Amino acid sequence: MEEHKKRYLQEFLCRTKVSLEDCIKKIRDQEVRLRSCYAETNGFSSDEFVRIILVDAAFIIELLLKHNFRTPRKENDRIFNKPVMFLDLMTDMQLLENQLPFFILEELFYLQEATPSSDYRLSTF
Repeated sequence: MEEHKKRYLQEFLCRTKVSLEDCIKKIRDQEVRLRSCYAETNGFSSDEFVRIILVDAAFIIELLLKHNFRTPRKENDRIFNKPVMFLDLMTDMQLLENQLPFFILEELFYLQEATPSSDYRLSTF
C-alpha cells in the first residue's frame, strides 16, 4: 500500500502544482494541533510524523477525486482496476485509527492553484 500512497502523493503534487516543501510547511505549521488529535504520537519524530500525515492526506485526497470526479487514472492503478481493493480501502479508512483530521485534508486540498481542473469542492465528498 505504501507504493500506492507515494504514487498518489506524486500525482497530487503534479496535479496541484504545489511544491513538496509547501505541503511540508503547511503540515509543520499544524503539527501541534494534529498531534493533539491522536492519543499516541510520541513514538514519531517531527519529520516522521509530518511525512506520515502528508503521504496519507495526499492519498486520501487523490483517491476521493479519482473516485468522485473520474479524474484521469493510470492503467496500472490497481486500486481502481481491482474493485475489491477500492472497497477494502473504503472500509479500512472508516476505522478510527486510520482517520485524519478533516482540517488538514482541507488545508492541503485548498493549497492547489486556481485552475479549471481544481474546481472541485470538498463539500461534494
